Amino acid sequence: MGVQASLADRVADRVASIRHGPRSFFDRLGPEAQAELLEVRRRWQAGELPASASALADLLIEEAAASGYEVCGNQGMRAWLARRD
Repeated sequence: MGVQASLADRVADRVASIRHGPRSFFDRLGPEAQAELLEVRRRWQAGELPASASALADLLIEEAAASGYEVCGNQGMRAWLARRD
């Protein structure tokens, strides 16, 4: 009989086979859409777009939908706008 793999090794092997989807709405977008959204976020964080996070999130969601982009809801968009990455 051969040596049986450890529990940790068996779990690691199985985890490697799990299909991981995109982490967020942003990851599902193409490069052009990502660049556009990043520019809006950059301008807002720089104070160039004088709107609350909630109001901007609503506008951004509407405009993204009009451009054919599938994004998240208001709360998720507000969280994304606040990110500093």
